[in-house]
Amino acid sequence: MKRNFRSFPKESEKVFSILVEEYGFSFKEGTVYTRNKGVWNDTLLLQSSSYGDGTFCLNGGINMSTLHEFWGEKNNDYSLIIASRLTKNGFDDGDLWLPASNKKELEDSLKQFSYYLKKTKSWFEQYDTIEKILSFYFYQRGLKESYLGRYLCADQISVANYGFLLLIAGKITEGLEWVKEAERLMSLPIYWSKDGLILHVREKYSRLEKPSKEDITQLEAVRNIIKKFS
Repeated sequence: MKRNFRSFPKESEKVFSILVEEYGFSFKEGTVYTRNKGVWNDTLLLQSSSYGDGTFCLNGGINMSTLHEFWGEKNNDYSLIIASRLTKNGFDDGDLWLPASNKKELEDSLKQFSYYLKKTKSWFEQYDTIEKILSFYFYQRGLKESYLGRYLCADQISVANYGFLLLIAGKITEGLEWVKEAERLMSLPIYWSKDGLILHVREKYSRLEKPSKEDITQLEAVRNIIKKFS
């Protein structure tokens, strides 16, 4: 059923900003609510269904805003590094969408999500230090120190982010090692073979892929951080 109110973000803010105050969250922008933890924010994000069925969910996560500063304003925002979806059991691997086809449904659903937030305290406490965030990100992304020098281009953002996180944590030598690995990956030429395979060395009939503007600005950001911390 199509919603009969004008704006999901505005209408939800009127109700949800009050409901989440008891948990220490405040409205930031759009459908985002944050709780300041110093170099990162605990974050809540209301997500409206893209199917137009009048439902929405509540996502929660750890937003390391400092990462966005490392990447620079020209790059995408990679600061939300840990995320989960709220269910009646708190943040887990479940998936819960509640109705919001009209203002009454929206208000009732927001109150329900607010009640479920009571069960998220221990989830957020898992990430109450930069060291814990580092450890989880390392595990979540499947990173391994033994892979340094052997990572694939598909891993370059995760490798760079982990290096940035290490730098934020004050682990300069280790952080630079990971950021330089990201630079290596971002500097590799990309060729497409006639069979559709990605190559880094030109072969007969292969086609060079030119770096996009985003590729270029990402590499610039990584090199700027290396220069800054070296």
